[in-house]
Order: sequence, then structure tokens, then C-alpha cells
Amino acid sequence: IGIALGANPIVLDCATPLRDQITSAPADSELLAPAGGCEWAVFRTIKISQPGIILRGVNVRLQAGYARTIFAVEGDRFSMYDFVLTGNRGSIWDKLRQSMVVLRGSNFHLERGQLINSSRDGISVGTSKTRDIDGGVIRDILGIRNGRETVSLSTAKNGGPRTRNIVVDNIRSYRSSARGALEVSDGVENIIVRNIYAEDSFSALGIQDHKEPDQANKNITISNVFAKNCSFGINCQTDPEIIHSNIAITRVNIEGGYQALFMRNLVVIQIHDIRTSNLRAGPYTASFLNVYSLRMRDLYMSRGEARKAALNFEGSQDVKLKSVVLGEDFTTPHGIRFKIDFGRDRTELNVEQSQL
Repeated sequence: IGIALGANPIVLDCATPLRDQITSAPADSELLAPAGGCEWAVFRTIKISQPGIILRGVNVRLQAGYARTIFAVEGDRFSMYDFVLTGNRGSIWDKLRQSMVVLRGSNFHLERGQLINSSRDGISVGTSKTRDIDGGVIRDILGIRNGRETVSLSTAKNGGPRTRNIVVDNIRSYRSSARGALEVSDGVENIIVRNIYAEDSFSALGIQDHKEPDQANKNITISNVFAKNCSFGINCQTDPEIIHSNIAITRVNIEGGYQALFMRNLVVIQIHDIRTSNLRAGPYTASFLNVYSLRMRDLYMSRGEARKAALNFEGSQDVKLKSVVLGEDFTTPHGIRFKIDFGRDRTELNVEQSQL
């Protein structure tokens, strides 16, 4: 997908402002960087409202000191392949930071890109004020030193238009100290996430809301996550009044860092095949706060230490664990800490076939 050129692509001119060439192109145009390539330096946002625009091979750098998005896309069916976008992190105030790509149209496709030094997110999907964002693919993206996520999926505030039916595949993030590879936030629905890698970042993947009504994320499938030397593997920054539901997480490997999983305010969640190693000594390897109907199996923790317990549960109900194993080189005073709320008459914790 996204490899073959159209019949009559427009070859971009390196000497002409990229903004002028894109905004003047008719709908369904394919614009191709010239052979040998070039870098366009921009200081104004390139707004793309036409449907069906395809960009190939563009290399764009945002000039220092300008708090701007590079591409603001309103048109449907936008595609961009083999691109390099470089931001200006460190040259503007934090409160003015901007994502390099903002997508507000449906059925987009971004593939084989590099996102470097953005002051905010590399790619941000969502916040349309007028219509749902329905359908899209983001694949094979490398992020380096971005201020927040390499890719962020979000939606509108206060029950506004939704973001749904998005596939995110093969996102790699390096040295994003404030966030990481991917954020799923603020009420997105029907999201498939595959092959996430983060190194020297805050987390590999975050699930988040901003305490606004109707911001519960739903039907999120996550597989193949690797976090190396990140504070958290998967981190939930969620409000207890907003319950996120139907989350499935499989095949997660956490090496180094502080805590493998910090999960909270979730209902109907499945977690399978988790490996942790060489985590720094913290109170817990994984924490679950206000989690309901959790099914977790095949969790192996090795070469690490938890000062209080390997697994921590607070305010949680209907928890079933199977095949949870502490390696011989993992030390902790307790395998599981399950805090029972005052007045509860049962713990609702079931543990099977585990070595704790």
C-alpha cells in the first residue's frame, strides 16, 4: 500500500516555497519530491484542505523560534510517505509548543516517516470541532527527541466529534523524556496498536484523559510493546471518574526503567504475555488502581526488585491471575499486595498456577 506512483505526479520544485505548491494543488493530486531530494525550511503552517492529497519524499524543517505546526490537514484521504520532518524543540516556550503534523480528516495514511525534535507531538490525530475522524493508518514511524509523543491519538472535548478506527503499527521512539512512542487519549474508539518501541523515554505507551466528560477510551487492542530504560512501560494517566473499557494488551517486554505497568480506572481488561527484567528498585513492578474485570496471565518478572510487592492492587474487583512467575533472581517481600476497601465482604482475587 502506498508504493506505486500515480499516472501524473507533480514533481515539486526545491526553489519554490512548499506551502505555495501544496495549497495550490487540486484535489487528488500526488506531489513528489525531486530526485536527489531537498529540504524546505518553513515558518508558516501548510494547511491542506483538499481531499486526496498525496505527498512523497518531502523533507521539511521548521525554522527556530516559530511556534507553528508544519502540516495541518483538514482534507480526507491525505497520504504522506517517505518523509522527514524536523521541529524546533528548545527554541520556543513550552506553552507555545506545537505538533508537527495535525490530522483532522478521515481515511489518512502516513508511512515510512521520521519525526525529529518536535516541540510537542510528532503526529497528532484528533480535536476536530466539526466532524468525526473515522479511519486511518500510521505505520513505520521513527521519532527522535520529541517533546511529547511520536504519535498521539485524541478526540474532541465535552462529547464532541469522535476519533475511531485507526491502526498504528511499528512506531519507534528515542529520547522523548516527557512522553514516548504513542498516546491513546480523550475518548478514542476502536484502535489497533502493534509493534511499539521506546527507549530512554518516559513511557512506551500512555492511556490518558483530561478529566472532561465523555473521554473514556474504548476498544483498544495493543500488541508487541518493548520499552527499554523508560520510566514506565505502559502508563495510565486517567481520572477516577472516567472509566476506560475493553482494553486488550499482549506481548509486552519491559527492560530497565522504574515500573512496567501502571494501570488505573479501567474495566474489562485483558493482559497476556508480559516480561520484565532489570527494573530499578521501586515499590511495585506493576500497579492496578480502580481496575475491574481484569484477566492477566503469563507474566514473568526477572532480574529485579520490588520493595513492597511485585503486583499491587487497590480499589480493584474481579481480578483473575494465571501463570504469574517471579524468577529466582527477582526479590520482593510479597508477590501480591491486594488492598481491600473498607466494608467489602470479599476480595474478588483469584490466582492460579503461579510461582510467587
